[in-house]
Amino acid sequence: MTPSPSEGQALVSNSGPSYGSVNFSIKDQGVHDEQHSEGGVREGSSLQNWNDNENAENPRNWSRLWKYSIIALVSFIELFTHLTSMLYAPGIPAMQRDFNSHNDTLATFTMTIYVLGFAVGPLVFAPLSEVYGRVVIYRSCLALFICFTVVCALSSSIGMLVAFRFIAGCFGAAPVAIGGAMVYDLFEVKERGLAMAIYHSGPIFGNLLGPPLGGFIIQHQSWRWVFWIITIFAGFALLSSFFILRETHAPTILCRRKADGGPRDFTPNHTNPDLVFRAIKRPLKLLLFSPVILACSLIISIVAGTMNLIFASLGRIFQDEYGFSTSASGLMYLGVTTGFLFAAFVFGRTSDRISQFLMKRNDGKRQAEYRLPAMMVGLPLVVIGLFWYGWSARYHAFWLAPMLGLYFFGMGVTTIQLSLQTYLVDSFTEFSASALAATTMTRCIGGSLLPLLGPVLYQILGLGWGNNTTLPADLPVPKDDGAYDHLSDLAIPTSLSLPIARDPTQRVNLAGLKGLTVVFCYPRTGAPNETVPDSWNSIPGARGCTPQACSFRDSLPELRALGVSHIYGISTQSPAYQAEVHERLHLPYDLLSDEELEFQRGLDLPTFDWEGQKVLRRSMIALQDGKVVKWWYPVFPPDRGVDDLIEWLKGR
Repeated sequence: MTPSPSEGQALVSNSGPSYGSVNFSIKDQGVHDEQHSEGGVREGSSLQNWNDNENAENPRNWSRLWKYSIIALVSFIELFTHLTSMLYAPGIPAMQRDFNSHNDTLATFTMTIYVLGFAVGPLVFAPLSEVYGRVVIYRSCLALFICFTVVCALSSSIGMLVAFRFIAGCFGAAPVAIGGAMVYDLFEVKERGLAMAIYHSGPIFGNLLGPPLGGFIIQHQSWRWVFWIITIFAGFALLSSFFILRETHAPTILCRRKADGGPRDFTPNHTNPDLVFRAIKRPLKLLLFSPVILACSLIISIVAGTMNLIFASLGRIFQDEYGFSTSASGLMYLGVTTGFLFAAFVFGRTSDRISQFLMKRNDGKRQAEYRLPAMMVGLPLVVIGLFWYGWSARYHAFWLAPMLGLYFFGMGVTTIQLSLQTYLVDSFTEFSASALAATTMTRCIGGSLLPLLGPVLYQILGLGWGNNTTLPADLPVPKDDGAYDHLSDLAIPTSLSLPIARDPTQRVNLAGLKGLTVVFCYPRTGAPNETVPDSWNSIPGARGCTPQACSFRDSLPELRALGVSHIYGISTQSPAYQAEVHERLHLPYDLLSDEELEFQRGLDLPTFDWEGQKVLRRSMIALQDGKVVKWWYPVFPPDRGVDDLIEWLKGR
């Protein structure tokens, strides 16, 4: 990697360091001839100093309380802009049912498109903050973010949701790049590690609170409430910004003094279109022609893409493989986000000390590279955490084991990101907003596109090497052979009763149940440590019993609201076997055992043989006061059968 410019030299002098074939001088960037350096605004050529180092207008001379209050507010703003992405993740299945969409890739895109907006926004707003100042960009973007988040809550189609999620992401991206630059504006080098850790705690808490809070909201309210809650947070932050946020960009402060009749000869033409255009080009020029920016961007984009892939798939893994409810699966995000938080705490306390120690060993010379040793710890933690998480989930280890793997993964991710962000701020000083915007673009592109590969990745490699919670794409589709045609208007035999798996001493007489009863029949569920054989996948309609059971569990509140009085799952497995399934999957309805084939013979239902056992073919039956009023056969894909049931219930 080409060494970065040292502190106070990167993009500072009029000669400027050359990267590739482009010279990044101040004049070449076209923002202004003046440059804010470590001591304020440096003198040289047309540059002017602050009157003295104690100048009260210099943001670095403000009180620690005021400086950290500003960073805390910026961190809070970034908290809910990240929360907007993570809070929505557990609601993807509910959104699919609401819009009657069966395209999992498009559904995942409704989450990742917001992250893609984070890639576009900083390219515009970060360089503009170097022209017009930080505060006006913050408040304008925050107000527009609120508007488009409201539109997301009112979306009437999945296409509308995708479009306005992207626009909201663009305006919500302002804190992502500008926040790091404000750390440069406010703090000396020796304080930046701690300040950057505090600033970075916002997205960490957003990731920490998002999934469990989202799971709770969606289980008790509509997924649209996610956006209403974000709107409330954003409105509070916008109001707070008028009391706490002050301009921190030194050239903007001096320009305003000149406008007020002050002595500073500092008059950049903020209305010059060519100046603004050149400012907007700067992040792309840095990305294309600076080896430092390019290398940092590649590392950050790979790490961020992997992190979002984990976030996009984690809920389904714990719901399908471990049988957790929506709210319980949201709590599993605590592993990775606790790792985020711990790493930020440690980094904030050690980064500045390591930098100071290395500076003393180098005869007092400061180098931005002194921020990088921590990254050498973070990289192996990411690899170790991923292997730990993937293989423990693959073999259904106790749920705490994969959660612990995610903890180490989260530690590694945060350590890498904080190391590189602080390094870039120290290297590119006044233009750190543009430098961070360049890396943010690649990070968000990787973070939005890599999760789309998740279903294919898991299907091919499984949880261990991929990370198989999703059903294979090449499962044979069962065909309707007419085996259920005789059920129309059939009355269930009154003598037919089946044992409840959780308590075989109790039996259910389906003929005597009043109201609407839904029964879904399935072949068999696999044991926790059982590897699904290829021969099972080759049988049309066999695979998918656990996802089907979980889909009824997660849709139970909606089914109750639509008038379903009773729900039962029936298979020919023993009561003891089904009792384990009932407990492991946290099913809020009962499973019935047809081990003696009473139900199968009583209704003459189709079966097939598996390893010497006769099992039921997958179907759903709706009973009204013990009489068949509707049946679905075959049911495919297994986890989408409940959607067909809900559609029928809504049309009754």
